[in-house]
Amino acid sequence: VDDAIVVVENVTRLIDEAMAQLVPEENSERLEEMLRKKVAKTTARNDYELRGKLVRFAVGRGFDLEEVLEAICRIFEEKE
Repeated sequence: VDDAIVVVENVTRLIDEAMAQLVPEENSERLEEMLRKKVAKTTARNDYELRGKLVRFAVGRGFDLEEVLEAICRIFEEKE
């Protein structure tokens, strides 16, 4: 049991270190690039359906919901 606790603590520390290395601006740019590619490859009957597919796609990849929604809004604003 003690060994398992040590392993969990080490994994948690490694995850925290990796998350600290992420630069929010780069992450946001990567998200928008992924979403733009997904828009080009995705078929949807309307914008509502497309937005839903984009949200599920990005959140499923581990992006924060608020950040995803902001990126989708920016993409659709440019589209208009």
